[in-house]
Amino acid sequence: MRTKLFTLAFFITSICFSQVGKDCINPLIINALPYSATGLTTNGFGNDYLTPCGTCPTSSWMTGNDFVFSFQPLLDMNISIKLSGITTFIGPSSVGLFLVDGCPSDPLSTCIAKAEGPASGFTNPEILNKHVSKDTVYYIIVDTWASGTINMSTGFNIEVNETLNLDVETIEIFEPRTGCSLTNERFVILFRNLSIDTLFSVPVGYQVDNNSPVYETRNDTALPGHEYFYTFSTYSDLSIPNKTYMIKMFTSLPGDGNLLNDTLYFPITNNNSINTFPYLQNFDTNSIGWTTAWINHTDPRSSWQYGTPSKTIINHAESGTKCWVTDTVGFNLPNEQSYVIGPCFDFSSITLPVLDLDIWYNTSTYDIAQIEFTTEHGIAIAIHWTNIDNIGFGQNWYNTLPSVPESGWNGSSGGWLHARHTLDTLGGKPYVVFRVSFKGGVNAVNEGFAFDNIKISESPLNDLSADEIIYPKGSCNLTSNDSVVVKITNHGMNSVHGFDVKCSIDGGNSYVTENIADTLNFLQTMTYKFTSSFDFSTNKLYNVIATTALQMEQNTSNDTAKAEIMHYSSISAYPYFEDFENSDGTWFVSGMNPSWQWGIPTDSVLTTAASGTHIWATNLSGYHNLAERSYLTSPCFDLSAMLNPKLKMFIWYEETYPTYCQFNISTDGGNSYTALGTASDPNWYNAGSAWTFSSSGWKQVEHSLKNYAGNSDIRFQFYFYGTIQNTGFAFDSIVICDAPVSDFSGITSTGSMQAQFN
Repeated sequence: MRTKLFTLAFFITSICFSQVGKDCINPLIINALPYSATGLTTNGFGNDYLTPCGTCPTSSWMTGNDFVFSFQPLLDMNISIKLSGITTFIGPSSVGLFLVDGCPSDPLSTCIAKAEGPASGFTNPEILNKHVSKDTVYYIIVDTWASGTINMSTGFNIEVNETLNLDVETIEIFEPRTGCSLTNERFVILFRNLSIDTLFSVPVGYQVDNNSPVYETRNDTALPGHEYFYTFSTYSDLSIPNKTYMIKMFTSLPGDGNLLNDTLYFPITNNNSINTFPYLQNFDTNSIGWTTAWINHTDPRSSWQYGTPSKTIINHAESGTKCWVTDTVGFNLPNEQSYVIGPCFDFSSITLPVLDLDIWYNTSTYDIAQIEFTTEHGIAIAIHWTNIDNIGFGQNWYNTLPSVPESGWNGSSGGWLHARHTLDTLGGKPYVVFRVSFKGGVNAVNEGFAFDNIKISESPLNDLSADEIIYPKGSCNLTSNDSVVVKITNHGMNSVHGFDVKCSIDGGNSYVTENIADTLNFLQTMTYKFTSSFDFSTNKLYNVIATTALQMEQNTSNDTAKAEIMHYSSISAYPYFEDFENSDGTWFVSGMNPSWQWGIPTDSVLTTAASGTHIWATNLSGYHNLAERSYLTSPCFDLSAMLNPKLKMFIWYEETYPTYCQFNISTDGGNSYTALGTASDPNWYNAGSAWTFSSSGWKQVEHSLKNYAGNSDIRFQFYFYGTIQNTGFAFDSIVICDAPVSDFSGITSTGSMQAQFN
């Protein structure tokens, strides 16, 4: 009886302390409308449902963690549900929103409405004007399209409102837009009918600064839930040069039940057109031509400020005292979608324009800064923005991983960097506008992004670059008579012939100089193999430098390519045991924003090694880095003489999901890596193909390497994906040995027999 009572008490306690929003038993209850909540997340809520209703097929947008709301209306009504502040890297298209008249696990429930990714476009998911009946309990589920352990969660904001009999929402000030040489401009409003019924006339208006408002009426059918443009017949004068006008647009439907969504404000600047180059704006005395605004007109927020930064990290301009920065003294805004837009450039006389600027960034995990351009006037400027990404050569240009849908700058630059990018698609264009955009996540904020010293010029006549050291790469097989191969590009308008290149493998202490007799034309690229040989035979890290030496060089910032080349140890004697007490074991750190360190842990959470005193860890004395995508690569292992190799090691982790660490293996000399094993393997990962959350101290894990027996070049690699900061990951005391193989040959049974295997 005591056992039953204890079990019942434990069951009741579990229910009482279950997470609100986790499932239909413990939903977040919406008691009344209108309802709104910000800063929510599906992180940690579990993947309880795979289908929006009991009889429907599985939804790809319900494969991540679920956040569940419940709502029981007291009266029959229509409701609308809107999400914003989506923080997955894949964006709103990976988030699903579902309205169900019962729990999704109930086979009798019905999916009333859903907004699944591309079906609802790439804007934030929303469900509009759906009927709900009194005394019925409805469930609202927010979920994601997950891939393994990736994209399991999202941050979000939510609004749930009753659909009113009369409600018209102003969505966007569609025209005019910031541009050049504005004169008498037309005005266009975009609105949506959120009413239950069809409307046949909608009064609209606009106002410029404090001038008298303009009132007109759209006399046409407006169906419920549909969007409509209206072009005003009255134009207004916006011709004062370099002036920023504040535009107000509004609807004024008689009897409108929600006046909070009727009016929008948006700044419009009349810029001059610039056709003299080089153009330079260092922001020391003014910010003429550069103004801030917001991407989403219904979310009018921007932290961008022109002034003197005095933050903890971003604490000075690159030159002078002033620059543009996301808040001069604090953090960027959560879920910020804003930009600083520049003047108009006439590139008619330029063949290959080049953009230079100085940047400093210190962002949170889901924040991205990027530079975009448009070549179109008028309303197109609101739509057709192109990211300056893979359209030319870049220096310090973007650092997000290829797997991230939107390329940009993210993480920490460690100070001011000089960024440079050719604009080879824009030469000859008569109208080009740039904007520096900042797109922030909802879960965390940081100091954000700053830029200074904007320069736009024609490509120089003489400009050679050393782009990349192609060979060698980190290897176990480098020799005393090895080669260096470098990629070289001519960015200058002049062809070059007979130029020098130099190479150093000791960080610049000594160089070898050679002459290239070939001709390189404008934008032509070549790979050059030095005729001299280089000694890489010692197992250590080599700092390799290759640089061009062109006479009359006009841009020295891209002359040098650098690479850290590791000659790894090759392990062939077993058992292999490394506890890192005497050295770092020739494990090598690389990747984006790496925090890996070898030494003695002094953190308040990670306080000891598994054995001895020394370990490898992501920051021995604090948190791992933001936006970290780092690697820790092992020596090479020759398993050619082994029959049943096995790996054991001690690991420790304290991570905040979606941070994780994965153990990878390569069989092709380090050219490609795949995850070793899955969570279904005994005593290995705890989630998919990774370790995440907490190990609760040091623990020994192990994995068979039998599938790799006989391979002469095996390499291992920890891949650390750092998002929300925490202590991170550590490992110690790694062992690789040949486990015994059972052999029953020659055994004769003479009776009962027992055998024990270890």
